[in-house]
Amino acid sequence: MESLSVAYLGPPASYTHQAAKNSFPSTSNTLVSCTTISDVFAAVQSGKADRGVVPFENSTYGPVLTTLDLFATSLKTSSLNTSAPNVRYTTTEVCGEAFVQVRHFLLGYRQRPSKKTTAEPAQSQPQPQSKQNTSTPVDTPPISRPRQSAPHTPAHLPPLTNVKRVLSHEQALGQCKQFLSTSLPHAEKKVISSTSKAAEIAAADETGETAAVCSELAAEVYRLDVLRETIQDRDDNATRFMILRKPKAESSQRESAEDDKHGGSYGSVGTKFKALVLFTVDHTSPGVLADALAVFREHGLNLTSINTRPSGAGPWNYFFFVEVEGRCGQEISLDFSLQDLRHITEDVKCLGSWKVVG
Repeated sequence: MESLSVAYLGPPASYTHQAAKNSFPSTSNTLVSCTTISDVFAAVQSGKADRGVVPFENSTYGPVLTTLDLFATSLKTSSLNTSAPNVRYTTTEVCGEAFVQVRHFLLGYRQRPSKKTTAEPAQSQPQPQSKQNTSTPVDTPPISRPRQSAPHTPAHLPPLTNVKRVLSHEQALGQCKQFLSTSLPHAEKKVISSTSKAAEIAAADETGETAAVCSELAAEVYRLDVLRETIQDRDDNATRFMILRKPKAESSQRESAEDDKHGGSYGSVGTKFKALVLFTVDHTSPGVLADALAVFREHGLNLTSINTRPSGAGPWNYFFFVEVEGRCGQEISLDFSLQDLRHITEDVKCLGSWKVVG
């Protein structure tokens, strides 16, 4: 079996890391941690990584805007400002998807009670004590216990008064708004590149004033205490990830079969395919957006989602992302739809197709 290099948004113990491990479980594959989502795109486009895994949308908090913005750079008309404005990711495409159930934990260090320095009294009267107690040491060392990564029972939950700042990815903070507003209204909320990076930073603050919203696995990896468990607003919270590759001239049946084999969960279930299509229109032309969407209906294609992002061409100009049932280059109705769209839109591109999970 061919071994693959897979780039993901790290550091280790991020939810994207979990999605990458689930999708490429073979030990022959190499998982490469990246600092930002843009770094994952760059690794795939440059050929440093064979595949990339990026967060795409959350069931509670919606799309990951950075990922959409980076996809948008593939259009010729794109003038969107990104973290790397001079880079266009024109040679990355979607080839799979993965889902991860997301349970957020608040991690940090429990506030340790301050040690009292016992000054020896100048003239203390010895207290009578029984013979059996005279051999008992005055200062018994505490029992060494492993740091807990399992959830605490409510009776043993530590107070959060010592927490002054909470770090996490923007999505994770948004998915825990109710908990953060009611339990930590006093704490500063700071956006970090990933949940596991937040855990790494919190682990470096031994005062316990910094906490992180991340996975339970991060408690084990970064040796942090669980301050609160399952703090997400909804129990059905899940994130969908897109799997990227660099398209090849010969990619079709053979490439898709290879991705099904290596893709683990995303290639093993179901027979339906989806495609992600990106386009922009002349915003001064009345009804042009309705005309563009009607193309899919005319060819009997079902749209499953629509997202927008500012195009940067001017105020209130947008990119449109649509997910449609079908497979680019393999389904005549979808290929005809893209041809028709070229006559209606200013720019259009299929960002890839993948086998639907579930």
